[in-house]
Amino acid sequence: EIINIDDIPDSSDLASSNNKLGSKVTNFQRIVNNSNLSFDDKMHHLEAFTGRLKRKIRKLLKLISQKQEIIVEQQRAQSKLLDTREQYQQAKQDFEQAKATERRYTLELAEARLQAAAAIRQSKQFQTQLQSFRNDKLQLLARREKIYIEINQLKKQHRMELENL
Repeated sequence: EIINIDDIPDSSDLASSNNKLGSKVTNFQRIVNNSNLSFDDKMHHLEAFTGRLKRKIRKLLKLISQKQEIIVEQQRAQSKLLDTREQYQQAKQDFEQAKATERRYTLELAEARLQAAAAIRQSKQFQTQLQSFRNDKLQLLARREKIYIEINQLKKQHRMELENL
């Protein structure tokens, strides 16, 4: 019996068809053991069968190589995905940290503004008090001046009275 190369399973069918492959080996042995075929016929059938097997093996090896490349590419893509996820998590953490810092600075800024407003109010109060003290001082100086003048007039008057006596 001549074995058809299409009967040999692909790599996807290989696991499910170990029995078929075993029967093909038996058929290969039948070609060799067939006494009805001449040596040249046997060689011809075996060469054709071997050629088909070689092509099928090359095709399977190429398919395995392509699948390995796909697996390597998938692993690279998964690695990039993991790196991207890590970068995303880091960026998310940095963003949350920045938001917390912004809130803290916003609170500190609001506090500083309140303190500045309080300081401005207090400064205005001090300026008002200072102006009031200055006005009071000027009034006291003016009153003292009047008192000195009155004292000097009283002294003069008293001297004049003493002279008149």
